Amino acid sequence: LQKTEDGRLLVTYDGIVYDVTEFADHHPGGRDLLLTAAGLDLDHFFGNYAVHGQTEKAAQWLAPLAVGRLTETDAVRARELSTPETHVEKRMTILGQARKKIIVVAATLPV
Repeated sequence: LQKTEDGRLLVTYDGIVYDVTEFADHHPGGRDLLLTAAGLDLDHFFGNYAVHGQTEKAAQWLAPLAVGRLTETDAVRARELSTPETHVEKRMTILGQARKKIIVVAATLPV
């Protein structure tokens, strides 16, 4: 899951589902960086990007975005599926799409 049918960006953290759609344009790392987390559990991100865990700021931003809760079984599964490898794969896919757009734009520029 990257986006829901209606284009919402969902993530999970500690068993809670968050809708980060409206927050995406305000994410300090930018919308594209947040897109790499869409559909994943944020545990890896909070562990990998120390800035998320060093203060309560990220948790405070997430709190009002909560839209549901996973069962314990689903929460464990979400963490298992949200590996660093999964994140890198999504990131490379998004970067690849961005590169294609740049190439198309460059190819249409006058010489």
